[in-house]
Amino acid sequence: MDQLPKLFIYDRWANRKTAAVLNQQPQGALQECDNLFAHIAASQKIWYNRINGDSSDDIELWPKSIPVSTAMESLEKIHEKWSKLLTSVKDEAVISYTNSKRTEFTTSITGILHHVVIHGQHHRAQIAMLLRQHEIEPPATDFIFYLREADNG
Repeated sequence: MDQLPKLFIYDRWANRKTAAVLNQQPQGALQECDNLFAHIAASQKIWYNRINGDSSDDIELWPKSIPVSTAMESLEKIHEKWSKLLTSVKDEAVISYTNSKRTEFTTSITGILHHVVIHGQHHRAQIAMLLRQHEIEPPATDFIFYLREADNG
């Protein structure tokens, strides 16, 4: 569990780097990238709600036309919630939840928390690929770049 807080700090760092590049583009110019970024924010809210036993019925999993700045604000808010949650989670804790297809599962909270970080990295990689297709240099958001910056900054 000791590594999870660091991974969530990395996740916020990588989201900020990605948002900075996306915010330099004209609004809506790279809508697919913006939509992927909004999905990262929505999915984090959904997972946080699931862990807390709260409904996520009002959260659209694949939102469209959400400004990157709005998604980033949401990610900053949820990061604070993750930080508090990470101090109280027990390694052996499990939760039962229903996914977006209404299938029920039981999963360890630590497994879910790792998934949240990996899921964000997956979609940031998709965003990086799309940026390259538009001849835009994506930010370096691999974990090693975070470690180098964090250790030297």
